[in-house]
Amino acid sequence: LRGELKYLQHEDALTAWQLVGMPTRWPDLWPQFQEFFMAKAKPITKDTWQQLHPFTAQFPKNLKDFDPLASWPTFFDEFNDFLKHKNKV
Repeated sequence: LRGELKYLQHEDALTAWQLVGMPTRWPDLWPQFQEFFMAKAKPITKDTWQQLHPFTAQFPKNLKDFDPLASWPTFFDEFNDFLKHKNKV
């Protein structure tokens, strides 16, 4: 997201993530992340967009060490909750 854009539409975000290789960068969690994101069907914020790569770098295989009190965007807290609900954390 560049300039004054504050959101990226749902479909555009999925396409862009595919193009930058997120499924291969984050193979262990990408299927669950995609399921979570598809269920939300909401635009992605600029903050979340910018933090996805650092998030996947910090949690490459699972979210066992995820701290909900850390300063990640709420979107990632919701993803953690989604995984807990599915018993995949």
